[in-house]
Amino acid sequence: MFIPGQESSYKDREMESKLEHLQLFSNIFNQVIDGLITFDKHGTIVHANPAFCKLLQMTKEQIVGMHLSSLIPEENIEEHLTYWEILKSNGRFFGEVRFKGNNQIKTFEMSTSSEVYNGLYMSILRDITEKREMEQKLIDSERKFRKIFDGSLEGMMLWKMNEQDEGEPINIIELNQAAKTLFSITNDTNYTHQLHKFKIHYNDEEYSLLQSIKELLNETEATTFEVIYPDGRKKIVEVDSKKNIITDTNLTLFRNVTEKLKMEEQLRKTEMLNVLGELAAGIAHEIRNPLTSLKGFIQLLHGEITGYSMYFNIIMAELERIESIVNEFLVLAKPQAVQYINANIVKIMKETIDLLHAQAIMDNIEIITELKKEHILFYCEPNQIKQVFINIVKNAIEVSGKGSKILISMTVDNDNIRVTITDQGEGIPEEKLKRLGEPFYTTKERGTGLGLMVSYKIIKQHGGKIEVESEIGKGSTFHILLPIKTPVNDDE
Repeated sequence: MFIPGQESSYKDREMESKLEHLQLFSNIFNQVIDGLITFDKHGTIVHANPAFCKLLQMTKEQIVGMHLSSLIPEENIEEHLTYWEILKSNGRFFGEVRFKGNNQIKTFEMSTSSEVYNGLYMSILRDITEKREMEQKLIDSERKFRKIFDGSLEGMMLWKMNEQDEGEPINIIELNQAAKTLFSITNDTNYTHQLHKFKIHYNDEEYSLLQSIKELLNETEATTFEVIYPDGRKKIVEVDSKKNIITDTNLTLFRNVTEKLKMEEQLRKTEMLNVLGELAAGIAHEIRNPLTSLKGFIQLLHGEITGYSMYFNIIMAELERIESIVNEFLVLAKPQAVQYINANIVKIMKETIDLLHAQAIMDNIEIITELKKEHILFYCEPNQIKQVFINIVKNAIEVSGKGSKILISMTVDNDNIRVTITDQGEGIPEEKLKRLGEPFYTTKERGTGLGLMVSYKIIKQHGGKIEVESEIGKGSTFHILLPIKTPVNDDE
């Protein structure tokens, strides 16, 4: 049965409920901390909450009634059109948009739904401007680091501790190009496996390179190693590490100082030679004059006094030894005027062998020669080249035991004359090989070291070099390499 006023009362309650929901929506709309806007199907903004107005630094009156496109920066118009097409097609959109306010552009993460209220669209906008700026700064920083990392002339390695170990004490994250070049590493990302094969020589012992880097992480100063490559090559490398440059990640720097140390050693030898040369000139002349007098008077006494021949012979032998040393000193003095000519270097070697043949026979040593050519012309100072041959062959005789053999060969290859002198002595330890040619450094009991030093100097002045190979218990081989500066004429 119809009761008058009942329908009116029902409609009033329904209206009140709608008003309550609308008020609730309005409260949420205005209080939420994210930006909220509603707009119609044409893109005209109908509502904007305080948070959105604050983000763009604009008033509600300025925003309401604007078209969405008027808030889009010019460079992002095409993106806005794409966003609008997706929204119309799917009824929803989620992505990044950029809006411009008063003198600023903000980046928002936007979620839009259709038919939210009275046919309006509603967008929730979260300001991610600072987040994107921070991400961009990180990207720029990483690019700068990558540029420095890859462009550095020093080798760089980023690595972490390997807690599980399993034979590899560290895990290598990255190597720059300089480090890859230094260690001949391929672009295969398994750098740890490749470097695991490298060893270092330190305090007469061999250790794993990676294990050594791990153990020296807390050292405050760089450490210099002799690095032994898997193929046997060796380089002197300076290693310096910095702990935790970023969380749990360490940085190790590698500097190849092989050539630097060679240059320093060469400079040290040159300075020593300069000082020795200055001393040599003065000392030699001071000794030579009284030495000549002593030799003269000893010879006179030898003729006048009988019965002491053995003593006179010993005195004369020692005086001649002193004179030989003095003459070597004179060679070390300031360069003297020498005359270079085209000389037959084979003839010079034969004359040297003839000169030392008697000494070799006395020590029961056989000199074997392999001189395949009779004439090899070399532009040189013949007497100096002969002095080099005498010094090295004489050394070979003195270090070889009785019944030994000395092999002398001479060949021409790649525009170089190669003279090879091999003895059967005890050999020279590797650490002593590096010091051959230094003043007063010798492996012989009564040697002065001057003979080899003079030889090195003469060969260097002729544009050549001396290389030495030695094996303990088997002997040594001296290779004298001389560049051919004039055409070789075998028909003379």
